[in-house]
Amino acid sequence: MEHIEEAGIHSGDSACSIPPYTLTEDVVGRIREHTRSLALRLGVRGLMNVQFAVKDQLVYVLEVNRGRAGRFRS
Repeated sequence: MEHIEEAGIHSGDSACSIPPYTLTEDVVGRIREHTRSLALRLGVRGLMNVQFAVKDQLVYVLEVNRGRAGRFRS
């Protein structure tokens, strides 16, 4: 999902697009790699929420959490 207007911080504050239409395949691939790496390192089983920001082709991790959607191994 890509935010297509800079209306606010929360995802409910702006319009979004699936699939992302301005991100390059390289950036999308790096986001997928980062997501997988984070899940493995954190021991996530199930779902997790990851928020990224992209500026000048650099990918930044803003937030990672499992919320109520996933489980961590003990």
